Amino acid sequence: MNDVEVNQPADGRKTYVQVIKMPILDADGKVLGIQAIFWDVTARMEAEDQLRESESRKRAILETAMDGIFFLDERGVITEANGATFESLRCRQADVIGREFAETFVAPDSRARFREGLARYFGKGEIGSILGRRIEIGLRRGNGEQFVAEIATQPVPLGGSVGFAMFLRDISDRKRMEEALRESE
Repeated sequence: MNDVEVNQPADGRKTYVQVIKMPILDADGKVLGIQAIFWDVTARMEAEDQLRESESRKRAILETAMDGIFFLDERGVITEANGATFESLRCRQADVIGREFAETFVAPDSRARFREGLARYFGKGEIGSILGRRIEIGLRRGNGEQFVAEIATQPVPLGGSVGFAMFLRDISDRKRMEEALRESE
């Protein structure tokens, strides 16, 4: 037997003990007794609980955010995205995950700047022109429609390397309103 036992002493705090039990057999295979070893694994179990709770909070934030949130690997390929990303880009998950963001969604006249910003970070560790701040950028949706978005990109650990967390807000309505106000003045 190999199991984790939960104990709750009088103080109410749970403790966890990893227990391994094996039978001690005689020459005929009869059980003579039990051999057991055990050790305290409370710290590990508490850390695992905290990690599960943290992951649950992250997932709740990611899925309920009204802005697009997605992650890029070091090559600029989208590895994870929330529902708001799919809505903003007007495409399905299959059209997003595994695709290079710049090639698929950045307007052609903004691609070089976007890629350069990512490359500068990997080449020299510099934050560069697109990282660590909000910028406006021309994007295109899955159906080819161009729009203006505000993005914020931040380096994050990703699979033993460094990737990027991106936040995307469609600001095309705001830009149209600003233009209409300028024209009416």
